Amino acid sequence: MQTNKHVLFTARTTVVKYTDIDYHVFTDAARFITQGQSPYNRSTYRYTPLLAWILTPNIYLNHIFGNLLFITCDVLSGHVIYHILRQRGLSCEAACGVCSQWLLNPLPMAGVSSSANAELILAVLVLATLLCLELNRLVTAAMLYSLAVHMIYPVTYVLPIALSLQAFRLLNKELLLFAGVSGMVFCGLNLLFYYIYNVNSMFFCSTSSGMCLLPVVLPRLTIKKGLGIWFAGQGIWLTPAYYLEFEGYNTFLLIWLAGLLFLIINSFIMVQIISHYKPSHTVKSLKAE
Repeated sequence: MQTNKHVLFTARTTVVKYTDIDYHVFTDAARFITQGQSPYNRSTYRYTPLLAWILTPNIYLNHIFGNLLFITCDVLSGHVIYHILRQRGLSCEAACGVCSQWLLNPLPMAGVSSSANAELILAVLVLATLLCLELNRLVTAAMLYSLAVHMIYPVTYVLPIALSLQAFRLLNKELLLFAGVSGMVFCGLNLLFYYIYNVNSMFFCSTSSGMCLLPVVLPRLTIKKGLGIWFAGQGIWLTPAYYLEFEGYNTFLLIWLAGLLFLIINSFIMVQIISHYKPSHTVKSLKAE
């Protein structure tokens, strides 16, 4: 409730609007759907129609429905992270401690979910896929994963998922089952929306929702420092982006240079995470609660 009041206050009083600009695009696309039209009648809408369908309560009920939905997904992500960590053998207290670093982190809490950014839907889908894989519920995992790929872009996770299912054989029934189910759901959704709107409904955009996987590996990292450089890179990129979007200055070159620097920083952090990750082979998995 307090978060919702904060969203409404900042949206009405601040010069730099707190609500993500794409939220207005989502809402306009949802309005077109309620009128029996294509969401792509809204210029710059480049996402799946499914997202616009999900946000039709913005029109029927209240425009803050999406805000509340994304905040709920944020909290639900923490809940799923907890169960993943418990499944991997962490104690209740240790799992809660890691989850608090996600739930109390200002980046996903204030910078993403409460600002009406749809990335938290993607985050909870990816985390739920991982949890189902941990529980060996391959059909459910495949359906969730294909839905996540359809909505935005986690196709990049297909390789680690395939490697985790391979075990010691190149092809096995688990891998074939996952590939078959996810492929059918993914193709079915695209064909459905192509039939309805005569457009390919899978679009890619840059997201930071991959950070939702960091709490999952955090207990097995031997290095806990160095992530501050990520925030520095983000700040360097956001500064020229602000002057472009809100002040109207031509800062495209600076944004491009900042983007290259941010890519280098992310690559460095990824190398650090991979080199300092220590998988546990001795902890027995807990049974699903």
